[in-house]
Amino acid sequence: MGPDTQKTGLADSPQVANLQVIRSTATSSWRAQSSQATAAASKSKSVAGFSFELTEEQKEFQATARKFAREEIVPVAAHYDRTGEYPVPLIKRAWELGLINSHIPESCGGLGLGIFDACLITEELAYGCTGVQTAIEANSLGQMPVIIAGNEQQQKKYLGRMTEEPMMCAYCVTEPGAGSDVAGLKTKAEKKGDDYIINGQKMWITNGGKANWYFLLARTNPDPKAPANKAFTGFIVEADSPGIQVGRKELNMGQRCSDTRGIVFEDVRVPKENVLIGEGAGFKIAMGAFDKTRPPVAAGAVGLAQRALDEATKYAMERKTFGKVIAEVVLTSKPFSVKGLSFGFHNSTTGRTRMEHALSHVVAQMLDLGYEIPMLKPRFTMNSYYGPFTPSQPELPSRVYYKGKKVKTGK
Repeated sequence: MGPDTQKTGLADSPQVANLQVIRSTATSSWRAQSSQATAAASKSKSVAGFSFELTEEQKEFQATARKFAREEIVPVAAHYDRTGEYPVPLIKRAWELGLINSHIPESCGGLGLGIFDACLITEELAYGCTGVQTAIEANSLGQMPVIIAGNEQQQKKYLGRMTEEPMMCAYCVTEPGAGSDVAGLKTKAEKKGDDYIINGQKMWITNGGKANWYFLLARTNPDPKAPANKAFTGFIVEADSPGIQVGRKELNMGQRCSDTRGIVFEDVRVPKENVLIGEGAGFKIAMGAFDKTRPPVAAGAVGLAQRALDEATKYAMERKTFGKVIAEVVLTSKPFSVKGLSFGFHNSTTGRTRMEHALSHVVAQMLDLGYEIPMLKPRFTMNSYYGPFTPSQPELPSRVYYKGKKVKTGK
């Protein structure tokens, strides 16, 4: 077992060859289909624009993810949520099916799928468990800076290894005292010869304890008044580098099986070859990665909301009170019933879910087609950068949950 495999704990050397054969068989047609979809997308940009009709290939992506989520994730989701265990078997299986690392270019052995394709997959995975979906989607966030800004050598080295065996990476930007306020980041990188010496602390890093490598944003301009778009540099950092201390797993309120940790960097030496683009380009790279990976986050929220709707509807069609199923009983003083919840677009809950579903698809297609979205232009903080894009994305699942809770408890 090689050092990378030891680090991730996700694969055993004797099995790697078999996994590659299985995964190649499962995904070889996807690569060809993705190329066709990209060509079709380019044509639609100049001719018809957007389409809510899925191609046959996209239907296959969606069906594979749906089958995996409902047959393999749903039965064990409660166990992982209770124990907080990292879902290694599910991640291995997702890797075999080509449901993880979907953004990696074909030149590095990946599928090279678009953002819209990723949304279709993520929505289905989140239906099964958002903890599992978060672990999987965090890989896309960690990889995206290398995809959009890495040179050929960096991409081959760090993206290529993720197509050879199940492996995780992480996006290290947030700090204990600075998340949305990127300009407040304290982690520093000082140039010493041909290397950079990194010191600082990152916090709430998804996949932090499971990653093989990190994308790290650090300040290289010592001037505190330097603008964010010139002050920070993006680095690729090997997770087993001397000086890295991985903190304890955080006890999350939800999505408990995802791995969230703090990471300390103490005199960590990173070669100049691991700088993305050059000094001062880090902020632009970090925000560009968000552009590509935020639509699937919104799609995940839609998948979770749909699961809540389905569970509430199922219960309401089974539970009886006053001699009838509660789907036929008005639950509040307002005309809210599970019949409306489940089938009526006029109902706020179902209507909101479908609206967010459509919004995530539109934005994903716009980005795939190369459009700039004015409301996504940076204002130098992450919240203002993305707040306008997903105003109700964090709110949607909770709204549906509380509506569903009324179905089950009447309160």
